[in-house]
Amino acid sequence: MIEQNAAPAAPGPVLRPVRGASRCAVAALALAAVAWAARAVWHLRLSAAGEPASGPPDQGGGVHRPLNALEDSYHLVASVGSAVTAVCVLAFLFWLDQVRDNAKALSGTARATGTPGSGWAGSCPS
Repeated sequence: MIEQNAAPAAPGPVLRPVRGASRCAVAALALAAVAWAARAVWHLRLSAAGEPASGPPDQGGGVHRPLNALEDSYHLVASVGSAVTAVCVLAFLFWLDQVRDNAKALSGTARATGTPGSGWAGSCPS
């Protein structure tokens, strides 16, 4: 029997966990999709209801009429949708940062960030 003594393998690169961040980003994207669908439903409801007899909200000359319940609820839905979209963006950027760090660790080279425009270089076709 021949014994081979192989040198111990060098430890691999240390990777940041991305599974939790990816699940959060996907969940936030799903919530943003639901929020935008709700906003679309409110657009349809506003369209079907038509303009109230009292006219548009802006009466001209700095005069505004009070909003009805449907218009008021639309503003609430739109605000919540905007907040959920902002959370989705933050979750995605957090995930992207972790994935970029893992790509850097796996490649063994640093990103090229020498000039201010080099961050956009990957997104611009040459």
